Amino acid sequence: MAVSGPCHQVEYSCNQCGHVWVARGGGKPVKCPRCRTRAWSSPKVPTHTCRRCGYVWQSKSESPARCPKCRSKSRDRDTYKLKCFRCGYKWVLSEGALPDTVSSCPSCRSRKWDELPRTESCRACGRYFVPSGRGRTCPACLAEPGSTERRCGLCGMEWVSRGMADRVCPGCGLVVCQDDASERLVPLWDDGTYRLCYLFKDAIGCVYLWEGRYPVCCEYMDKLIGRIGVRFETFLGRAGQRTYDGFWENVVNGMLERKDDYKGDIQFLTERLKITSFQAEVLALHISGMGPEVLSIRLGVSLKDIRKDFTIIQSAFDNSGILVNDSVYTDDPLSLYGRSEGRRPNPPILVMEHRM
Repeated sequence: MAVSGPCHQVEYSCNQCGHVWVARGGGKPVKCPRCRTRAWSSPKVPTHTCRRCGYVWQSKSESPARCPKCRSKSRDRDTYKLKCFRCGYKWVLSEGALPDTVSSCPSCRSRKWDELPRTESCRACGRYFVPSGRGRTCPACLAEPGSTERRCGLCGMEWVSRGMADRVCPGCGLVVCQDDASERLVPLWDDGTYRLCYLFKDAIGCVYLWEGRYPVCCEYMDKLIGRIGVRFETFLGRAGQRTYDGFWENVVNGMLERKDDYKGDIQFLTERLKITSFQAEVLALHISGMGPEVLSIRLGVSLKDIRKDFTIIQSAFDNSGILVNDSVYTDDPLSLYGRSEGRRPNPPILVMEHRM
């Protein structure tokens, strides 16, 4: 659509993404400068979201027969999207299936996939374990759990806590309570240089790698145990055990090999969302799994400032013409930008699970 402006300038508006601009030349623009579509003046094409796989596409049909990605004919029907509280894996139930029929997680095979893992630390040998239904005794030395000297498995702060009450780290402010339904923190391994910990927070399970007080990188639990080929209970059962030093060293080496993968997304996010390189770095690290508390420590800024950047990033999404659908989980959100094909999407679309 074209509108005459001051000084005989003509403003053009893209019917697909809503962008408004003033053309430099005298003729009709060939394409929209934001979403790059040549159909900028054509009637807006309806956008559809597949409720099974999360794919978003545009089609002239008001009711497409099936999703072009997963080929599902029930793309517009509500489906059950489940998440394992043990490893963080997410999956979609088959059509007609109910959550009550799920017996175990497809990734970690845990039959307690819908229960948060409760961990205990042995005050005698220091081992972390998942208590069985038979009691809370340590399976290694049979001692009762409990400790008074605390060390935050996330940021490394040490302090003294009395009893088994809620524990709040004085360093990063993370609340880690054995009976809390929202957070779990388990120190996994520490060789004096590198330290691994598992954090389950806001329904997201991640393994963090630290070097001293510096968070080097993190990886989603379901992807990590899938990559190394172990079950969640086996992985957690090896926490703090020196006999498994070789196992944990391999975990660390694998994470170190991937620690800079997020950097490949920074320039693309900067250009695509029109945000600063710092904000793009925040978003890239966040997509890799890092929560706001860890981002604050890693980037050396206050948690309040990190949340302000998240607000700016959300505004950038709103102004980018990208469709954000929080109701559908997407395993690799950046792939839906169209970058994997070496071009900008036309029009820009994205389904993304926000973890802000």
